[in-house]
Amino acid sequence: MSVAYEEAYQRPGPLFRLRAEPWLVRLVVDQRLHGRAMDLGCGDGRNSVFLSCSGFEVNALDSAASAIADVRRAAEALRLPIQATVGDVRDPVTGSEEYDLVAADTVICHLHEPEAQHLAGQIYSALRQGGWLYASGFGVGDPRQSEFAPLVRSYFDCDGFAALFEGFRVARCEQVNVLDRSHGQPHGHVLVRLLAQKER
Repeated sequence: MSVAYEEAYQRPGPLFRLRAEPWLVRLVVDQRLHGRAMDLGCGDGRNSVFLSCSGFEVNALDSAASAIADVRRAAEALRLPIQATVGDVRDPVTGSEEYDLVAADTVICHLHEPEAQHLAGQIYSALRQGGWLYASGFGVGDPRQSEFAPLVRSYFDCDGFAALFEGFRVARCEQVNVLDRSHGQPHGHVLVRLLAQKER
């Protein structure tokens, strides 16, 4: 992980605020999901905390040690059994078909396309049959106003993003414009969000 992220997570307070992604929340509620979840590129734990509070056994992985320290502090304060690990999100160490849900929120866009394709295959292998994926990335046309824009390696449209996840049934994929107030100065993003299920 770039030093820029390591330094960013050392700032006071949660970098991205502890508010779970609405698409992930809706997926868990609508599908009544439970079991084991992996939060790839978990940052300071906003999605991990939500998943653990929802009853999931959560493995949270991030390359930034300072981010994982934040997750562990949040888990301890809230008495949540989140397993938070410093590791390489490009090649998560996981057994086959362990998870009922994988969240990969603005992670894949920080990888070059061959690495993104490899990670998509890793996610597929990690999910149980019928398991769900929530993923997001920056869309083509993103204004690149964030202080982290230089760290983005890939931009997608819906077709290109969905094509990474061969073997999944795409339930929903949308490209949206959002105003991000969670870090730095308020800035715009074009996001691609995807919900997909590993076919039974």
